[in-house]
Amino acid sequence: YNSVIFTSLSANNYIAVLVAQDFLSGGPWTTKHDLLGEDVAVVGNLQRNISSLKRLDNTECKQTYGTSFISTYRNLLLVSEAYNNTDSVIDIYEAYGIYNNNNYLCSGSGDCDISKAVQDAATWTIKSCSPNSNRQGSRETCTPFNVDYCLAEASSPICTVSLSRPLLVVVIVCNAIKLICLASTLALTSFEPLITVGDAIASFISDPDPTTVNQVWTAPLVLLGLNNTNGKPMALSELWAQGFGTVSTGFIITATIALPLTANVIVANTPQLLISFVAVFYNGLLTCMLLSSEANDFARRRKTLRVSRPRGPQRSTYWLQLPYRYAVPLLVAMGALHWLVSQSIFLARVNIYDKYGHLAPTATSNAYLKPQNSLSSCGWSPKAIIFALILGGAIILTLYLLGFRKYDAGMPVVGSCSAAISAACHRLDEGPEVAELPLKYGVLGAGSDSVDRAGFAAGEVRRLAAGKNGLD
Repeated sequence: YNSVIFTSLSANNYIAVLVAQDFLSGGPWTTKHDLLGEDVAVVGNLQRNISSLKRLDNTECKQTYGTSFISTYRNLLLVSEAYNNTDSVIDIYEAYGIYNNNNYLCSGSGDCDISKAVQDAATWTIKSCSPNSNRQGSRETCTPFNVDYCLAEASSPICTVSLSRPLLVVVIVCNAIKLICLASTLALTSFEPLITVGDAIASFISDPDPTTVNQVWTAPLVLLGLNNTNGKPMALSELWAQGFGTVSTGFIITATIALPLTANVIVANTPQLLISFVAVFYNGLLTCMLLSSEANDFARRRKTLRVSRPRGPQRSTYWLQLPYRYAVPLLVAMGALHWLVSQSIFLARVNIYDKYGHLAPTATSNAYLKPQNSLSSCGWSPKAIIFALILGGAIILTLYLLGFRKYDAGMPVVGSCSAAISAACHRLDEGPEVAELPLKYGVLGAGSDSVDRAGFAAGEVRRLAAGKNGLD
């Protein structure tokens, strides 16, 4: 469900035009040579709007255009220190959306290392081959040109909110199945459930298990946690300024760009699945600790049983199965953790716009342009990741600290061991109705074999003592 509604951002196709100084002052350029092609209108528009272009030094230019895709700028002029009175357009390079052909940033080398190119920005040189040769053909002679600075055409990022109808249908169907299962369980249940310690005690007192007669309630268990045992460097301020779940071109996981929508949905939601498993184990461990604590309280004071279907003075179970002082904070913390993780890694859609600012066509005769105008990816938020790690660490630390709480020594710790609970529910001289009365755990008296027995009783009991009554 985290990917049903997602945000889209824009990526711009653009051309980078290597020009001589004359171009800036309206110098002539040939409109018919093969390099220009359909870019004549774009180059002419750049020359007419020189004053509106933003100047970038070489380092800024390489850092800005050396990303997988850009959304805040579009077409680019690479201004050389050279002069040409007859043709001020020297060369043209094209980049399409995420298929960013930015080799011109590395002087035209085949494998472009942007981080190294940024370091060499002061000596940025581009080799331009014969302008009369075909763009895809072999070039016979090449001339190096030094790049003085860049002039970039500003572009406003276009962001949209989208809804995936197939995913919405899947979520609705899954929730409908879950609702049917819950309703069926509630409607068809005709047995007495054994959910709490109180349910088990009440059942074994009312109907004693003969296999545990004269057995001693021991504590063989050790309970875990119990006291018994992209090329552009980014400043920290920039990372922190990135909002929760905010899609930005600088915070896209580039490895996910080529993946289909379904794969990106799985990548974005895999952490949610892991947290759900952790929540189940965490809740199970906390329930085990509190279950043992509730049973242990019978050694300290007399109280009625907490059961799923109370009778008479018996108490009902908690609505969330845990005491509210634990259940409510845990529910809030886990909900907040799920939300933070959903804002840490999330589905993002990239819409590709052409060099004119229009949504790119899904089909084109241009061999360089891929036949698509949008693609899916995953974004990430450093601030959300930091807060998620802090909250997750706090949740784990809380469980660890709870493990330092000591149980009362008047009762062995058995957790949810039904055999041990059954052994403590063999009443000596009381009827089955005592399950509805306030009970206390302790030494009941001597059994048929003249050995003291410990268990639950409505009458008076003696407290177990270390070194006595079989308790070490």
